[in-house]
Amino acid sequence: MKNTIFTLLFLITINLFSQKGKVIYNAHLALNEKEELLLETTNSDTNDVTCELIFNKNLSQFKKIKKLNPTSINLTSVKIPSGFFYYNKKETVNQRDLFGETYMITLEKINWELSNETKIIDGYQCKKATTIEIKEGSQGVIKKEVIAWYAPEIPLNFGPLNYNGLPGLVLYLQIGNLSLSATNIDLNPKEEISIAIPTEGKHITYNEKIKIIKDMLNKRRKKYRERK
Repeated sequence: MKNTIFTLLFLITINLFSQKGKVIYNAHLALNEKEELLLETTNSDTNDVTCELIFNKNLSQFKKIKKLNPTSINLTSVKIPSGFFYYNKKETVNQRDLFGETYMITLEKINWELSNETKIIDGYQCKKATTIEIKEGSQGVIKKEVIAWYAPEIPLNFGPLNYNGLPGLVLYLQIGNLSLSATNIDLNPKEEISIAIPTEGKHITYNEKIKIIKDMLNKRRKKYRERK
């Protein structure tokens, strides 16, 4: 009897958590002393940036909530890829504009290493997961450690950006010196949440995106040299 009641409560919990929800994240960029000194000589800032994750039982969408300051460049915002991130529990697609054209960039699945380490975040007991990303960027190969803290109590495999696929909602994410922490978790918002993966944009891979950026930067450098 107890097992039956537990199973029913668990299924009800899964059902409640799997309908719709919204999470607000605060993105923060931590600079070392040398970087802070360099920042003072540039027209830029590292003000925190607000991001939003919305989801229903089948799909999630992540985006930055932009607060533009025309007088400076926000380095925190620059660290977060532009556009929308969609996750359908199988793959993540980043819809964004590159040099005036819209693309649908399919991102590789994250291979997480799960840990038994725990800590409390916003009242939820969270578990730690890590991965090492090695990607080719426009400036060369980039290697970075990613740390995610997810809440098994919220059995949804969504997270910010393309960091999905864990057995619980990601409440804190650390990517190098960039962190995204959940500041508001609404698992039953009053407003309707409707998400659909858009069809607009050319479908490409992450490596094809890097090639497009490199080719365009090379063209611009060539034009610059020709003007001199």
